[in-house]
Amino acid sequence: MKKKLLLISLLTIVLLAGCDLKKDSITSADFNKVLRENQYTVTNSSKDYSRYSDIKEVFIGQNQNRTFQIEFYNFDSRDRAKIFYDTNVEAFEKVKDGAVSTLEINGLNYHTFKKQTSNTYQVISCVNTTCLFANTKRDYKDDVNTILKIFNY
Repeated sequence: MKKKLLLISLLTIVLLAGCDLKKDSITSADFNKVLRENQYTVTNSSKDYSRYSDIKEVFIGQNQNRTFQIEFYNFDSRDRAKIFYDTNVEAFEKVKDGAVSTLEINGLNYHTFKKQTSNTYQVISCVNTTCLFANTKRDYKDDVNTILKIFNY
């Protein structure tokens, strides 16, 4: 019995050591720099969202061929970012398009939801007051995940 308890304890520690319980958020400058370095065109779309007082900044990065985009949002509070996250997860869950796989991960200061269907790839990942968002064709899943991995989102 003691050996089983010890084994379970060690396994739990190993698993937790591999998980980020807390993440660092990026800035719009980070988003701009990394996406430009990866040949994306980045547009400041903050003015398009000026009617929403809870959104401080919006930047959109489009790949070279303009076939997909990754969006960066900075909110005035973690609560507002969480509402944005929940709203998009709800919308993503409504998409019924063949085979579906989803992944949701939550930590102390972050939430990530990824969904892949036969034709689409959707992701919303928020850390503190910032969110990265993509809703694209499944063909661009690896490109989107490369950017998310760079930022640890």
